[in-house]
Amino acid sequence: MHKLLIIALSAALSIKVNATIVYASQFGWNANDATTAFQSAIRSGADTIIVDKHNGDWITGPNLFSDLSDKTIIFEQGVVLRAKAGAFTGSGDCLLKFVRGNNIKVIGYGATFLMNKAEYAAMADSEWRHSLSINNSGNIMVYGLKLFGSGGDGIDISGDPWYGEQLYSENIVLQDIWCDNHYRQGISVISVQHLLVKNCWFTNTSGTLPMSGVDLEPDKDFHRMADVVFEKCRFTGNYGNGIQLSFHNLTSSSTPVDITFRDCYSAENHDISNPYASAEIDITAAEREAVTGKVTFNKCLVENSQWTAVNIRKPADSYLTSFNDCVFLNVSQDVTNKYNTPIWIEVSDYSKPCPRFGGAEFNDCLLSYSTNMNFLGSYGEINTSPGMGNVKLINLTVINPNPSVSMNVTDGGGSPDTTCIFDYKKYTSSPSTAVTLSAQNRIIECSGLNSTVESIRTSDNKNFPLAVSYSIDGTAVQGEDFSLMKGFIIIPADQDSGSDTIYVLSDKSAEGAKSIITTLKTSSLFTSSSHPLFTFVYDCITGINDISTDSKFRMFPNPAHDFIEIDFNEEYRGLIEIYNERGQKVHSQQGNDKINIINTAGFLKGIYFIKIHQNDKIDTHKIIKL
Repeated sequence: MHKLLIIALSAALSIKVNATIVYASQFGWNANDATTAFQSAIRSGADTIIVDKHNGDWITGPNLFSDLSDKTIIFEQGVVLRAKAGAFTGSGDCLLKFVRGNNIKVIGYGATFLMNKAEYAAMADSEWRHSLSINNSGNIMVYGLKLFGSGGDGIDISGDPWYGEQLYSENIVLQDIWCDNHYRQGISVISVQHLLVKNCWFTNTSGTLPMSGVDLEPDKDFHRMADVVFEKCRFTGNYGNGIQLSFHNLTSSSTPVDITFRDCYSAENHDISNPYASAEIDITAAEREAVTGKVTFNKCLVENSQWTAVNIRKPADSYLTSFNDCVFLNVSQDVTNKYNTPIWIEVSDYSKPCPRFGGAEFNDCLLSYSTNMNFLGSYGEINTSPGMGNVKLINLTVINPNPSVSMNVTDGGGSPDTTCIFDYKKYTSSPSTAVTLSAQNRIIECSGLNSTVESIRTSDNKNFPLAVSYSIDGTAVQGEDFSLMKGFIIIPADQDSGSDTIYVLSDKSAEGAKSIITTLKTSSLFTSSSHPLFTFVYDCITGINDISTDSKFRMFPNPAHDFIEIDFNEEYRGLIEIYNERGQKVHSQQGNDKINIINTAGFLKGIYFIKIHQNDKIDTHKIIKL
């Protein structure tokens, strides 16, 4: 909603009840340069710092905090932390940078970090001026920020010798963050242990290579990628890959990687001008003696791409990459390159001897596309590698109108060994399937009541996963009133349904109810008769119990903005009328269920009277339309 998003801070975010709180403006906010005030507030003895909203932005130079600990930093809704023009002259200058930090929470629902991308792009060393940088730090949690226009990454996480002996950051949580229009990456992860990235968007990266949504790329063999989870994140419109895993610098003696992408979305990434691999997801490792471990993609959706969905270039005995209940739709649209197949696997070294290449599994996945490209292609240079190894297609479903599409697993020489399994089914059209979409009609701030969006399919053939996409509209704002959404639901193979959750975000500001409109997107994979779903966000402060608890119904919110909801104890079939102050009837409808919603968006501001007809009795109640 608005103002301070305290989100039940004393409980959910573990802020002490007796915390020492200061407002950053107490240290001398200045409209032209607030660097001193901002840094003095953070370095003060207070454990909770509120960066409060003024008539202008918080304009600062680079902000570096070393050895900071036990702090909660809250940016009020509407605050803009803006990089001062001409102040970021050093390549390592960042808008907010923590070095050896510990136990720090940054909360900024509705707040924005804004840098001057064009200014840094003109510099010869532009690549590292990040919005948020976390180095050799532990127990860092960041919520709700919008990060725009840096000279490097939206977020950078690392651990390096020049900052201390701990060569990784650990216990990092990033949630409901939007990284947009950065110069190098949406987020770069160099070295980390225990990282959770949840409900985050990484969009429109462009400037200098690789320009991906996320780039997991250790610089040295002592770096690590241990217990890394991306959950319900979106990667869209980046000039590089949506998801890039670059493990060339890790070796078989490095800490094994352990990475999970769960319920993530990648679409419309990679610009034709980018010389790197043309793919939504790019997975690589060292040519030989590569790092081991596992990378897992569970219930992820890749769609609407000119390019390969998954590009794999690594030894077969390196880390195993598994795709489980994933869906790939409308990919490999560019037919000018015969190697632009939806799944592409190639040799790790074209010039020197190297082991078999591969190490990937596709379990219960769906691939639906319309071009005449083979659905799996590979290239194995016979002079360097004996061919593909440890590649498994287990119950892969391929839907393509061209009956001739198949696989090519021997191009360039070599052949798959006995560790490879190719179990797939082909269809020229989607099996008959129908889906429905439903959701609870309200979420309430102060109760933490969330809404579950559920999709159910009806089909004789449920052997493959199904992706059900939806759009979000309405007066409520993602990332302020409710959590950032992934935009789709995967119904796993052999299951009837799947679900997503709209998480309410609470604040301390009084306001009217807002609407969330969830609309099912059309698809060639199924038919549906579902209509747009209305979910309303109720405030903690506006009256939700305006009718006494012993009444047969309750009516809320009051005051109202776009709607009024009347909840009856049992199904109500009587008449509901609304009159204005002049006694003129402005609305009338028959009750048709336990819950009756009246659209008041077109009403003029003022006082109205609702009459509820129950047999020979009429209950009249006053409401205010804002």
